[in-house]
Parts: sequence; C-alpha cells; structure tokens
Amino acid sequence: MRDAKATVVMINRAALGTGIGFVGLALLFLAAISFAWYLEFNTLTVSTLLGGIGGLLAWALIAPKEFVATLSGRQARYSTSAVFAGILLLGILVLAYVFIQRQQIAIDATLGQNYTLSPNTAETIARIPDGRTVQITGFYTPAALPIREQDDLFLREYALIDPSKVQIVYIDPSEQPGVAQRFDLRGDGQIFISYLNPDGSVDFSTVQIVPIDGKQEREITGAINRLLNTQILTVYYVTGLGSLDATDTSQLGLTLFDNSLRTNGIRTGLLSLDQLLAVGQLIPDDAVTLILARPQQRLSEEQLALIDEYLRRSGGLLILADTAFVEDAFLAPDDPFNAYLQARYGLGVLPAVVVDAASSVQTPLDLIGYATYAEPPIGVNLPEADTFFRVARALLVSADKPSTVANGRVISTSPESYGETDLNSLFETNTFQYDAETDLTGPLDLVAWAWDSEGDNSRVVLIGDGDIATSGMIDSGAEGNIALLGESVRWLTGYQDQVTFGFAADPSRIPTIFVGARQIYFIGLLTIFLVPLSILAVGTLVWYRRTFA
Repeated sequence: MRDAKATVVMINRAALGTGIGFVGLALLFLAAISFAWYLEFNTLTVSTLLGGIGGLLAWALIAPKEFVATLSGRQARYSTSAVFAGILLLGILVLAYVFIQRQQIAIDATLGQNYTLSPNTAETIARIPDGRTVQITGFYTPAALPIREQDDLFLREYALIDPSKVQIVYIDPSEQPGVAQRFDLRGDGQIFISYLNPDGSVDFSTVQIVPIDGKQEREITGAINRLLNTQILTVYYVTGLGSLDATDTSQLGLTLFDNSLRTNGIRTGLLSLDQLLAVGQLIPDDAVTLILARPQQRLSEEQLALIDEYLRRSGGLLILADTAFVEDAFLAPDDPFNAYLQARYGLGVLPAVVVDAASSVQTPLDLIGYATYAEPPIGVNLPEADTFFRVARALLVSADKPSTVANGRVISTSPESYGETDLNSLFETNTFQYDAETDLTGPLDLVAWAWDSEGDNSRVVLIGDGDIATSGMIDSGAEGNIALLGESVRWLTGYQDQVTFGFAADPSRIPTIFVGARQIYFIGLLTIFLVPLSILAVGTLVWYRRTFA
C-alpha cells in the first residue's frame, strides 16, 4: 500500500504567486478584448483590468524574487518567457481579429483578385450622383440570421467602395412590420435598393427589388444600374371586369407572375378604370403597361375610351383573353373592343378554340406552343422550355391595319391543328371534331403583337389564354409560361430599349463565393485559439516541470 503522504501536493509561495500572476495576465488579456469589442471602459472592461493589475501586484508581493526572476532572471531565458510570449501573441491575434470584424476590413489575397467586386460595379457606384445615397436594405427575421451573416460578407463590399454613396441597413420585419409593408416585403432574406431622401429616409418611389434567389454581384449591381438609368414606371393590373386577381395567393391568382415581375425590377400596382372615371381622371402617367388579365366582362364605352387615350400616349397593353361561354363575353365577335383592336392594330380574337393533337399533353385542348417567331424580341429571348396553354382561343393577325402599325405572331400551333367553332358542343358535352366547312384550319396563332412604331409608339401583346398566367399553371413547372409573360412585359414597357438589365460582367471571372459566418468562426477558432492555446499549454507544462518538478 502506497504512503498517503506521497499524494499530497505542496504549493509554496513561488508557485502560488506565479499562478496568481498568470490569472492577472489573463484578466488583462480579457480587458483588452472587452475594450476592443465595446470601444469603451464599461463594467466588464474596468473590472477585468483592475483584476489583472491586482493579480500582477499580488504576484510581486507574494513571490517578489520569482517575479523579478521571471522578468529578468535566468527563467526568462527559458520556458517562462515562452509562456508569456505565447499569451502576448494570442492577445495580439485576438485583438486583430476583433478589430477586423468590427471595422469590416476585407482583403482579397488572391493573385487574380477573384473575390473582389468587378470594375463594372465600381463604375456603377461612381455614377451615383454626388449628394445622393443608395441604401441596400435587407430584411431578415431571427430565423434568417445565418443568411444575413452570409449576405453581409458580400454586401459590405459595396459600402467599402464608397461609404458616402452606399450604405447597408438590416431590418427585422417582425419588429418593424410597418416598414416591411411599405417595401411590400414578400419573403425572408429579401433585399431592396433605393435612394435616400435628403433627411435620410427611404425614397419609396425609387425602390428596386433584388431577386431573392440571386443575391450575387450581377443582381445587386443590376438593380443599382436600373435605379440610375430609369424613371420609376409601373405596370398596372386593371381590376374589376371579373379579371384574375394579382393579390390572390391561390392557384387561380397571379402572385407568382407578379413576383416574377417585381424580382426583375418592374413595379406593379392595381388600377380601377371605374374609379378613374368617377373622379374624371386619366390613366396615370407612370403607367408604362396595363394588364387585362382574363376579363369576364366587356369594357364599357367609357372604359374603352380611357384605354384608347392611354395607348395614344405611347402606352402598352397586355391582354390575356380566354374562352368564356357566356353572353356578352369579353372579345366576342360583336365586342366593340375586339373591333377596336382589329381596326387599330390588326389584331383580334376569333370565335374558335384551338385543338392540336400533334402538339399537346393529356388532351388536344391542353396545348404546347409549336412554333416561335423571332419578331419582336419576345420570341428571340424565350428559352427552349415548352409554353403551355389550356383551352386557348385562336387569334387574328391581319394585314388590314394602319400603315404605321407593324404586327405579327409570337407563338403558333402545328399545321395539324384546327379551330373548333362549335363551342356549344365543346362546353356542354366536351366533344369536338374537325369540320372542314365550319372549323378553322391550322396553324393558328396563340400569341400575337402589334406596334405603332411610326405613330404614337403604342404596343399591344395579345395572348389567347388567361390560364397561362395563373399560379397553378406556373407552379406546375411551366417555365416557358413565365418567360413568355416576362418577355412580353419587358417589350411592352420598353425596358429592353431603355435599361441595361445587369452589367457587362467579365465571363472569365470566378463567381463571387460566400464564406458563411460559421466558416469564419471556425477559421478564427482554429487559427486564433486552438493552435496558439496548444502551444501555450505545452509551454506552460514545460515551464511548470522545470520550475517545480
């Protein structure tokens, strides 16, 4: 049996004093970190500072010889100096890390400057007028804080280019719901670009949305570019008339279509023709395009006159027609608006539903666009993804039109298609069969355009299906539908003529890579704490063995 006295640890004055000294040094280290973080002498900073000084004084009083020897004696040339040097190095590293984090210093150490914003972005920010400030506003709930930390690593680069012209603000929508409502926030982690008023408030008439799934340099700089180069114009949905609702979040609403427009920098709003007529006002000047989304009722004579006046002011009109087996149907053969479109633009809607067994899914009434045409740029920019139509109406594209007007087709059906004119049998018994004497022969037009390019510069896009824009159709994966609608609005608004969507990026550049907060903290933990602390622990062990063993 071992002697119990062999396990007794004897602590002499030298060991006690040295231990207290190390505690004091650690408290001084914490005081330095506290001051670097808070930039003030608060309670934590002062208490740790006094504790550190007290620890060093206690060491000097308890073991003065060891204290002097540690600083200048033989031990200073051995392990003790290594321990203190390790603590000093650790303190310097931590202070530098905290300073860089607080000051948001960003250094790109790659030879090719792969993680630095491109010169195009710097040029865009330089074009911000002197005396004006662009604010990048990000909305993040507490659940999205990791996303915010990741986005901040990238967004701060914009403010670093010129802090006088760009500033970053983050808002928690759950704490400031009123602000989120004014921005028309529709998703956590969404980012907006806007000018600030002279008093520092947001100029809400200039707000540009950044695509929520594309927070990269192209999208951010593109939004700033649009802000600099364009007036704030609005695409209005005409309400009433039994039209589809842009605020309806169901499968029959237009919210996905509306979100797509907004995320591409196009402002949207609602417009009631009846309200304008009631107060004797015209369609507002900021209306760059009107959308008639599958109306079920005809335009009145007064409403038609209001739209005609608007078009003669270089307006744009997107019409989503649909098949409606009711009396006084919208754009029926006897509808004055149908006659107006034919006389004014050479466009119209025919009394026939398109049937195409050669280019369809499920039934010959569920169509896939067969042919796409190059003019205007709507068709050129469409992807190869299919465009789907459900019970679509055949369109008329006529050469009998004013000489100043150009028109044409965007999408048509296959040569095997035909237009079913027996709508009674189609809707009442769901039966249809080609009749050479009464039905229309294919190919037939599904999407058409007209442009009074030499007159008042008005533009019209006519689509023979209203379901094409519903959230249910888009949510089913119809990528061609959202592309067709988006390109139609872009052409109608003239954005393709006025706005550079994005900027001329160098295709050889490596895309911006985000390093998240977790990775940053892990790197800091590894390089600042684990490695130096391991060295410090080894030095302390060696020092202890040489001093007290």
